[in-house]
Amino acid sequence: MMIKHEKRGHLAKSAIMLLLLALFGCNGKTPAKLNAITVTPECFIITSGGEKKFVATGRYSDNTEKDITAQVTWSSSDTSVASISSVGLATAAAPLKAGKTDITAVLEGITGRSALAVTDMELPQSISVTPADTSIPYGTSIQFKAEGTLSDGSKQDLTSLINWVSSNSTVKFLCDAPGRAKSTVKGGALAEVTASLGNIEGKTGLTIKNVDLTFLRIEPSPYAWMVSGFHLQIKSTGSFSDSTIWDITNDVDWTSSDQTVAVIDSNGLATSTYGNQGRTAISAISTPPMTAMRAETTLDVSTISE
Repeated sequence: MMIKHEKRGHLAKSAIMLLLLALFGCNGKTPAKLNAITVTPECFIITSGGEKKFVATGRYSDNTEKDITAQVTWSSSDTSVASISSVGLATAAAPLKAGKTDITAVLEGITGRSALAVTDMELPQSISVTPADTSIPYGTSIQFKAEGTLSDGSKQDLTSLINWVSSNSTVKFLCDAPGRAKSTVKGGALAEVTASLGNIEGKTGLTIKNVDLTFLRIEPSPYAWMVSGFHLQIKSTGSFSDSTIWDITNDVDWTSSDQTVAVIDSNGLATSTYGNQGRTAISAISTPPMTAMRAETTLDVSTISE
């Protein structure tokens, strides 16, 4: 009888150990929790018969990242435009249907999203990218343009119709501003910029200069005036440690102290409320990784009858 009790005791201990390993892992620590999923690329365009491989990266509670492409459940919001396989390979539908679809990756109740577009436009014979081999200070952005040469020799602006990719992960292209590249970390860097559609691509170089923001200003300043119900473009320029001055209107945060008088968007465009008049402080605030600075101008809004 004692042997049976001992066996039962050993079995109970083994069961408890297995339960603890399942709950806390072999190192005795609670397994990291999945907090977020990032799907890359964040946006992409393919042509008839085209494919694109998406990657899902999980961010965990212990600040680690892991490729979870094979673990997530992939889906396309419009399979008549494009479908996506269990390993993240998206394929344009046949017959071709031009349009957009949301690509979704789900794991443990956490969702990551990307946007995929399918185009029926004619592939260009070649693509040229401007400006060529340029440079910007770290923390700022630059607008690239792409021009395609079509089969009949005509030219077409392709900036918003193609894919933009940087060879350097610290230089990001913005999905909501096609062709605009943003430097995201402090310090110098080199990047190759590629604009592509299908198997046709154009390239240029971008140098990120290791120069600091030393002064921030707003134009017009110190006062600006506008008529109620209208728009006013406000700009921000920055002086840098290499004695250069850059337009950084799109690289600062904009605020209005009294939004009942006027609001201002992310591009520095102020819009006054129709019928209202008054005064508001418009501020431009530098964004990381640029040196923290703030500039301000006073905006007066008047009605036409004044």
